[in-house]
Amino acid sequence: MYEREREFPTTSTSRRQRLQWLILPGAALLAISTLTPETAFAFGRWRRPTPQPQQPDLVVERVWTDPAAPVTGQPVRLLSRVRNRGKLATQAGVKIRVDYVFNGRMATWGEINGPLAAGASSDIPHTGPRVRAGAVGPRIITAIVDVANRVRESNEANNHRPIRVTILGASQPPPPPPPPPPPP
Repeated sequence: MYEREREFPTTSTSRRQRLQWLILPGAALLAISTLTPETAFAFGRWRRPTPQPQQPDLVVERVWTDPAAPVTGQPVRLLSRVRNRGKLATQAGVKIRVDYVFNGRMATWGEINGPLAAGASSDIPHTGPRVRAGAVGPRIITAIVDVANRVRESNEANNHRPIRVTILGASQPPPPPPPPPPPP
């Protein structure tokens, strides 16, 4: 994951805004945060986030669907396993949210209440809008933990995991039985 940052002035003389894009395979996400001039970054510069020691580090370890091979029109449950690989627990009271992105579009989300202890993991089902399997064929689902950066982490570059899911067609009804033989 890479970030692109761009500064622009606000009406306040003591603050500037930083527009931040998080570039992921198949998706571009947008977040806005405020910086003071002393901590502002270079205009339009691409950079890889610098890992910070002694912080939580949320990682999506696994993503799966229930059912594993959904059929067109069928309700689908999305789940992900998030692990805190960092040295510290996440803050109490801060929700840990996973956004589920389908082929580049955010579709639903799931969240749990923090804290998540260092080394611990939790399965997070989607709790946002219901999801149904779409058209037949392969789809990419990407689970992204902490898109809004509510949790200060040692590494923000490892917060996503894509999976490939194939949507199956509705099963065809069985063919009718052959007609009985004519009587002799």
